[in-house]
Amino acid sequence: MERVDTSEPVLRDPVGGRLPRRKLFERFGWGGLTALIVLCLPGLVRFLRPNGSRAGTGDLHVGSIHDYRTPMVATQWVGRHQLWIVNRDSRLFAIEARCTHLGCTPRWMPERGIFHCPCHGSRFSPEGLLLRGPATQPLYRLAIRVEHDQVLIDPSRREPLDDAELDPRFWVAV
Repeated sequence: MERVDTSEPVLRDPVGGRLPRRKLFERFGWGGLTALIVLCLPGLVRFLRPNGSRAGTGDLHVGSIHDYRTPMVATQWVGRHQLWIVNRDSRLFAIEARCTHLGCTPRWMPERGIFHCPCHGSRFSPEGLLLRGPATQPLYRLAIRVEHDQVLIDPSRREPLDDAELDPRFWVAV
């Protein structure tokens, strides 16, 4: 009579050999781990790349200087370019539409004359000055210039409010 080893159940290998169950689970485990790594790799690369890296995107054309002659906060560029164009006290400047707390997009509230972050309640003045936290810094300004009556924004050049106020690359007299 032939003795059969019953210590470990076996399954058949697709090529006809015997494949122990432990080996089968090991292959499934390594295959699952490989699939997980392949599927998570794009997300990991995106996570490691900083949000603020916009260098090389070129200048943004945001219209004629004549469109911004009156005191205002232009909100039409928030969705596409994440910035506001502000004319205040005879100066035209661009503010990055990103809260300095966690990077949420604040909303312009014209009835109150402030930028309000919906995530945690930070508030900023039309100039970008911090009015109420939890943010600890004012909004960033973007480089702005006028060429041939066209307003150009350089999103790769950004500075905190204090530095931008002293640097003429971050505002235009209107």
